Amino acid sequence: MNKHTSHIAHHACNSSLLTFLTCCVLLWIAEGYLLLSYPTDYLHLALQPQHTPFSDTFFRYYSSFAEWLLYLFMLLPLAFKQWRLTISYAITEGISALIVQIIKHSWNMPRPVTWFTEQYGNADMLQLVEGVRINAWHSFPSGHTATFFAFFTITVFLLCPTQHAKHKNLFEIIWGLSCFILALTGGYSRIYLSQHFLLDVFVGSVIGTLSALFTLFLIRNISTKKLQNKPISTQDKEG
Repeated sequence: MNKHTSHIAHHACNSSLLTFLTCCVLLWIAEGYLLLSYPTDYLHLALQPQHTPFSDTFFRYYSSFAEWLLYLFMLLPLAFKQWRLTISYAITEGISALIVQIIKHSWNMPRPVTWFTEQYGNADMLQLVEGVRINAWHSFPSGHTATFFAFFTITVFLLCPTQHAKHKNLFEIIWGLSCFILALTGGYSRIYLSQHFLLDVFVGSVIGTLSALFTLFLIRNISTKKLQNKPISTQDKEG
């Protein structure tokens, strides 16, 4: 592979992505089982453990990362002239956001507070976090969850910190698990804050992950075609 080989080909982590996607599939199977087995109200309340001041603060701020911090991270590669990374993030988030918004405005589903109020006359049974503005509609699917999973699907594949590690495969698996846990935590934060139901988070995670995979497929194909069409230099022939 010559010096013109793309950044993506050099820094891709196949084991990390496989680990991440395996965890995603297992998660979706578990979520699908819960959604088919339990009613909406029971499931939502069961996924809301007893709140504590620490967990309230943690999930409140972690959830907000999908509103600004992750987008800031997407721009950081530009400082190191790694524009392909930022473009990958931008395409992924653009596709994911477009799909989410189309679905949200096609099916204007109630958020947990609205749903419980309609069903029971109030939402007193929900544990709400002070200082968090609770939305009323456009619950399905979760845009925050889509952002988390889109971001970490791209990150797990293109930003691999273990290229020269002694136990490369082990570190790649750990990297994949770490990115999955970070994405999962973002999705769960939406349930904890009663901004979304499990179904919203489930579909949001699928949209975010598939949007990222489509972007990776698109960019790798473009990079491969450029390499195939690039004239071979005299130095490359001699090598």
